[in-house]
Amino acid sequence: MRLLSTKILSTKQQQLVAAHQITLECYNAIRTTGIDFKAPHLIPDGIVTSSKAVQALSAKRIYIQNAYVVGNKVASALAATGSNIIYTATYASELATAITEKYANKQFYFFCGDRRRPELPEALSAQHIAYTEVCVYKTELQPKKITTSHDGVLFFSPSGVESHVQKNSIENKVAFCIGNTTAKAAKKHTNTIYIAKEQRIDSMLQLAIQYQKTK
Repeated sequence: MRLLSTKILSTKQQQLVAAHQITLECYNAIRTTGIDFKAPHLIPDGIVTSSKAVQALSAKRIYIQNAYVVGNKVASALAATGSNIIYTATYASELATAITEKYANKQFYFFCGDRRRPELPEALSAQHIAYTEVCVYKTELQPKKITTSHDGVLFFSPSGVESHVQKNSIENKVAFCIGNTTAKAAKKHTNTIYIAKEQRIDSMLQLAIQYQKTK
C-alpha cells in the first residue's frame, strides 16, 4: 500500500509502517507559529485543547493551576508543569458538556489557536459561563500538489484536510483520520474513511497497518 502523510512523521514512525510493506511519503500540510499574547502568569482555571497551546504557555511561563483539557497528550504535558488536571475529554464538544454541567460557576481562560473549533466557546457563551479567550498560535495552510500516486492519506486535523484538498483530490482514496472532527472534514471529499481509536499518531498508524492486512 502507498500512503501519504499530511504531517512529517518521526523516523521511528516511518520505520513502523515500512516494516508492514507500506510505502510512505510525508509532507506538512499546515504550519503553526506562535503569536504574541498577554495573560496573567497564574491562571486559576484554564481550558487547553491542543499541544501547541501548551508550548505557547510554557514559553511565556504561564502556569495553569486547574486545567480542563482535550486529549491525553495535552493532559500529560500540563501535568508535567504541575497543573492539576480536573477533566480530560476526547473532544472539545465533550469538554464543553462537562464544563457546563459540572463547572459552570468557574471563570476560565481558554487558550487556543486562530482556527479553533466553535463548539466549545459557543457552548460556554450559551450557558453564560465566564471565560476569556486567548489566541496563542496561528495555523497556516501549506497546500502542495502531490504528483506521486497513493492509496490512502493520513489526516491529523480539519485544517490539514482543507490544505491538502486545495491542490489534490482524495475522492478515490482512503482517508485515515485522527478523530471525528477531522473525519467530518474529510467526508466532504471522500466516502472511504477510517478513524483511529485514540487521537494519537501511533493509533493512526496501527489503523493503516490493520487496513493493509485486509488487502
